Amino acid sequence: MTTQQRLAHGTRVIDRDGFIGSICNTTDHDGSFWYDVRFERGDAVRYPRDLRVVIDDFPAYAIVDDKDRKYLDGETIAVPFKSARHGILYSFYQLGSVAAYAVKNGDDVEAAIARARSLGHKLHYAFGLATSLTAWERPKEIVPGFDIGDTIRFAGKLFRIERAPNQNIGLVEVEPVSA
Repeated sequence: MTTQQRLAHGTRVIDRDGFIGSICNTTDHDGSFWYDVRFERGDAVRYPRDLRVVIDDFPAYAIVDDKDRKYLDGETIAVPFKSARHGILYSFYQLGSVAAYAVKNGDDVEAAIARARSLGHKLHYAFGLATSLTAWERPKEIVPGFDIGDTIRFAGKLFRIERAPNQNIGLVEVEPVSA
C-alpha cells in the first residue's frame, strides 16, 4: 500500500505484527497521517506503511495486497482461480530463479544460466506448492495475493504473471526495474 492511498472506514487490514483489524477512523495532524484500527484486543493507531489490505481471510492464511515491493527467491505468492463448484480458490506458488538455485547448491552460476538457456528453459519461474489438511495447529500464514495480468518485481526485473496450463502461472519479463 502506498502512502498516498487512503483506505475507507471498515476496510480490513493486517499490521506488521500479523494482527487483523478494521479501519475505524483516520487522523490528519500537522502533515502526519495515520489510521485508528479496531483489532480484537482493542483499538490502536497505525501508520499507513505498517498496514496491508486483507483481500481474503481464512483460518490458516490471509491473502493480502502487498504488490508494491520487491520479492526475493523462495517467497510465496497466491493467485486466485475460479472453481466450478467452490467459487474462488487460491493456488500458492514459490518464486525461483536459475541463478539463486545454483548459488544455494554451490554450482557455478554462469554455467547454470548458460545450460538453462541452451535447453530453452526460463531463468525465472514460479512453481506450484502442494496443499494439505492437517490437524496440527500452526501459525496463520500471511501471503501476498496477485491476479493474472498483475506485475511483480522479482530478482531486479519486472514480470507479468500469465496463465499457464494446469492452473500454473508463468512469469513474462516486462522490463528491468531500477534499483
